[in-house]
Amino acid sequence: MVFNSIKVLALAMMAFSVHIASCTESNPIYNNECVKKCVVTSDYTPFCGSDNQTYPTNDILGCFQDCRIQITKAYDGECKAKASQKNPIFDDPCVKKCQITADYTPFCGSDNQDYPTKGYLTCFTNCKKPITMAHEGKCQELVIVTENPIFNDQCVKTCPITDDFTPFCGSDNQDYPTKSYLGCFQRCQKQITKVHDGLCQQSAPVQQNPIFNDPCVKNCAITQDYSPFCGSDNQEYPTKSYLGCFQTCHKQITKAYDGKCRKSAPIEQNPIFKDPCVQKCPITDDLSPFCGSDNQDYPTKSYLNCFTNCKKPITLAHEGKCH
Repeated sequence: MVFNSIKVLALAMMAFSVHIASCTESNPIYNNECVKKCVVTSDYTPFCGSDNQTYPTNDILGCFQDCRIQITKAYDGECKAKASQKNPIFDDPCVKKCQITADYTPFCGSDNQDYPTKGYLTCFTNCKKPITMAHEGKCQELVIVTENPIFNDQCVKTCPITDDFTPFCGSDNQDYPTKSYLGCFQRCQKQITKVHDGLCQQSAPVQQNPIFNDPCVKNCAITQDYSPFCGSDNQEYPTKSYLGCFQTCHKQITKAYDGKCRKSAPIEQNPIFKDPCVQKCPITDDLSPFCGSDNQDYPTKSYLNCFTNCKKPITLAHEGKCH
């Protein structure tokens, strides 16, 4: 059967029922009024979304963008995490009647079950269910950093990846759901090894940087080399090729220093970093934080010479952070 175009809801429930028959749990995103109106093609190009849900075609990404839904592609193919068993709470007559929103705000319940949106918390209260939020995010789920360019590598795409959940933190500071990626990286000659088992930042999951959703940035040709730097927006970037991208896209983001952003001395949203003269200063990457006379934190004393050269009236108030 050939379809020229079909609506997303029909696409998810009918056209690809053979391919996604194993996905029995309802995805609330299909109840979104805007998503229901989207028109996409019927080609089967499945991908795993940043909400850990499998979607049948890449066309739906444009739909999410048009509907301002913060779901992006994590990697091609169906989600590799094993499907959890059905939660009996969803069969409760009262819970079934709840008006649940389609926003994706996952949390782990006090019953150690995953819930896709915090709208369920109000539902549980109204239905007198003793379920509260244990913590934000999924209970035992890998937080895959969206926009990891390695998943788009042609060689990596062909690797036989197992579906066992053995997460590890790679030497590129990216989370991977299974150790079978290690053999893949070796076969594809990628310089990525295991740093440690488990997630890279289990206590502080990596938050999605909205700059990656910028249409211009999405079109940039980003290299696969791992040359991380901390941007002037206090966000980490995996490769310096983003610097050329930001310049092309007229983004006021420059390199603060090489390496990951230091948690002990974060760069605040200080307008001085946007000064044209300051942006040209040769800043060292040594960690020598100080509090400036403007009561702002600076990560290295090399900024003092920079301020002098740029005739900025900022001097050292004291070493260490201001507060």
